[in-house]
Amino acid sequence: MNRWLKAILIAIIVVLLFTSYLYLRRGYVNLYILNKAFGSGAVVLAGLTLIVRPLLSRLPILNPLMTIRRHLGLSAFGLVLGHVVISVFFLPQRFPLSWYLEEWLPVTFGVMAILIWVFLSLISTDAKVKKLGPDRWRKYQSIGGRLAFI
Repeated sequence: MNRWLKAILIAIIVVLLFTSYLYLRRGYVNLYILNKAFGSGAVVLAGLTLIVRPLLSRLPILNPLMTIRRHLGLSAFGLVLGHVVISVFFLPQRFPLSWYLEEWLPVTFGVMAILIWVFLSLISTDAKVKKLGPDRWRKYQSIGGRLAFI
C-alpha cells in the first residue's frame, strides 16, 4: 500500500504542477484545463517509468522510484482513462465527433497506446508476473511501454 501512496502522491503533484502552469498561462482553471493536465501528467509519469532505469547509474537519487515503477505506470494509465472519459463524455462541445474524425491520426495512435496500456495493466498483477516469469514480463513491459509512449 505504501508504494501506491507514493505513486499516487507523485501523480497528484505532477497534475497539480501542470494545472498551476496552465492557470498561470491562461488565468483560469476549468474542466478543460484539468483534462489537459491529466493527459500531460500521464505522459510525464509514463516517461518517468521508462527513464528511471537508464538514469539510475547517473542519478542515484532516483533509486526509490525503481520500487514504484509499476505503480507509476498504472497511475499514468489511470490518468489517461480520466483524460479519455473527460474528453468524450464531459467536453462534447470542445471535442465533437467531427473533431475526432478530423484528427483521426492522433486519435488512432492514442487509442493504440491505450490498448497497449490495457494489455500491460492486465499483465501487471503479481499472479501474471509469476505466470509469465519475471524476464518475459519485463520484456513485454519494456517493449509495450516504449510503443505506447511513442
